[in-house]
Amino acid sequence: TSQRPAPGIPGPMTLFTSGMEALRQGSYRTARSSFDQLLTSYPTSDQASLAQLRVGDAYKSEGNTTAADSVYQIVATKYPKSPEAPTALYSRGRLLWEANKRGEARVVLNRLIRDYPNADEVDLAKNLLKQP
Repeated sequence: TSQRPAPGIPGPMTLFTSGMEALRQGSYRTARSSFDQLLTSYPTSDQASLAQLRVGDAYKSEGNTTAADSVYQIVATKYPKSPEAPTALYSRGRLLWEANKRGEARVVLNRLIRDYPNADEVDLAKNLLKQP
């Protein structure tokens, strides 16, 4: 499906690239703005799930773990078949673990292990679950 945003809005790859560049430079608000514009203007873009994940990463980098947790949850719910879903679940589980919400973290990490058995994050999740 071809999407035609308002004239003057950059394409999805341009928005994604500028968002990643801002993220690398530590300009988290700018990064979120680029990713949010991509998600608003191109909701079905191939980059949408990754852009959503990076919004969560930007919040996490700012120390806003509540917002990061919410965004990671959106990625796993809205894009369950995307390669970003297991990453989002692991990121969310780790946030909860570090916030000493071990019960919630276990639920999220076990869901990752159950629903995405071949994901790279499975070993990370298993190792985290072994910690006291």
